[in-house]
Amino acid sequence: VSKRLVPKYGKLDHNGGIEAIFESNGDAVLLVNDINKRTPTLHRVVIDGVKGIFKKQDVIATIPEVTVGKAFALGFGGVPGPGFYVHKDPNSDLYAVTTLNSMTPDRNKRLEVALYNGEHEEISRGFYHSPEDKYKYLEYIDMAVVDQTVHVLGYAYNTRRSGGKENIMVLGTLVKGDTSVDVKELDFTHDLELDRGLLKYNPATEKLMMLVYVTKSKGVNPKGYTRLIYIDPATRTQLAADDIFPEEADIKSRELFG
Repeated sequence: VSKRLVPKYGKLDHNGGIEAIFESNGDAVLLVNDINKRTPTLHRVVIDGVKGIFKKQDVIATIPEVTVGKAFALGFGGVPGPGFYVHKDPNSDLYAVTTLNSMTPDRNKRLEVALYNGEHEEISRGFYHSPEDKYKYLEYIDMAVVDQTVHVLGYAYNTRRSGGKENIMVLGTLVKGDTSVDVKELDFTHDLELDRGLLKYNPATEKLMMLVYVTKSKGVNPKGYTRLIYIDPATRTQLAADDIFPEEADIKSRELFG
């Protein structure tokens, strides 16, 4: 794909990559991350779904240059790397782009969310604020688009050096036409060690489903469990939760391998 983009872009050989490919209004849409001179840039390429020719290409997001000093912080300071994240709504032509600029000193400007319609018009954009400005670090987990609204799941935390060890999952909501993300702490996740997760919307139940891995202990033999949490998207409160564990597969594995 990179070679076919050369006439429009020049070579895409700067350690970037394709963040997403999806269909919208019968066309193919590619969102390409091109890291040129340590500056990540997200290009949007629209290809005619019938003729296979370029219809549109533009830049929709950039992240300031990642200097040597910033790269050091990424490698040794435990700071999450900057990047772009894309989610296409499976039930419409809407799609969202989240930009993580983890190196900016302003903790309320690190995560920016934008929502686009099927005509590739921006219909809302806003920053994801740290709740009460009390968390220094924020990581992107996942997002879901529901009825012209973007729900973005994040992991906010402090270290002992940055104001006291504390962590929590936060759920941000960007509604069509808004200019800021409304962020709410998910109290039921307070101080849980959550390594990773997924956020999906179930149109049948009209509920958000958050699947997270909770770490109980680290080290040579780490232990943890997977929890499926059901969330009301309107109130962003927990409705129910189930621990998910492949018990029968685990029993068989122990029989075979000890």
